[in-house]
Amino acid sequence: MDLYFNETLYSDNYALSGDYAGYQTSGFVYNSSVCMKSQDLDLLCTIINEEFAVADSIYRNLWNYGVSGGAGTFGLGLYSPVWQMFNNPATKKFDVYMSNFSDYAAWLQPSYFNRTAKSILNLNGFDNDYDADTTFHTIKPSLTLGHLFTLDEFSFGQTYTNNTKSYRTILNSESSLGSNANQSSLALNFRGLGLPTKQFKEFYNLLSVASRGEVSCIEATGGYCVLAKSCGTYTAMGLWNYDFRIQFASSSDNNYLRVPLATFAINNADGTCSIMVEYLNANYQNSQQIIFGGMFF
Repeated sequence: MDLYFNETLYSDNYALSGDYAGYQTSGFVYNSSVCMKSQDLDLLCTIINEEFAVADSIYRNLWNYGVSGGAGTFGLGLYSPVWQMFNNPATKKFDVYMSNFSDYAAWLQPSYFNRTAKSILNLNGFDNDYDADTTFHTIKPSLTLGHLFTLDEFSFGQTYTNNTKSYRTILNSESSLGSNANQSSLALNFRGLGLPTKQFKEFYNLLSVASRGEVSCIEATGGYCVLAKSCGTYTAMGLWNYDFRIQFASSSDNNYLRVPLATFAINNADGTCSIMVEYLNANYQNSQQIIFGGMFF
């Protein structure tokens, strides 16, 4: 889909600075009518000016240090007038479908059985238009400040075959984080799983024990964890039995997610295995939340 500005830009005459989507920036806020055009859609324009920010300078790349920032996302808000042109569909309510991918890679347990056909991460009011014949579980996290999701639990460990479990919390719950304590965000422009400074250190310690000392993690912006050998080497020791147990605060359910550690694992050309659980510098506001990036989906 192509995006156009339909007329001359009108400045709102106020500057914008701070941390946005992992970048520390400065710039200005503008107004303009916005038009969209795709292969199956003629030019569609808003009838009123939309407010948007333009970064004139980028001082720091806090999330994807050393990685190209050429990709991004474009979305329409729940109350955008554009939806009226599509008969105001109920399915605009920000639901995210996550299909359970059981065949992660050849080095994972081949006996894994997919018990749930799909999951729905519901970010607003639930809509029955999404119902399917196959079994699914629904999680409806509470929304904070319009874009943050409060966490009741975020821990690392494993659940055993006899249904007992052993987890250690790595929740960003310290009071020094202020309003960002216990908060998480979804960011498709982030690679893996982002953990603030204290949580990253705690995860590093736990992963060192689980991998029997074979992991190295860089505790600096852009840092993540690397295992000395290929990912498949660690199947026999049970490393891929570990997962992140995640429970969002919700007023409607008590469901939780178990996201396998292997979700964030990548085999490298040099024979090592990267785990894209990434360091966030908690000195910056939007690096104080736990970030679920593209690999989470």
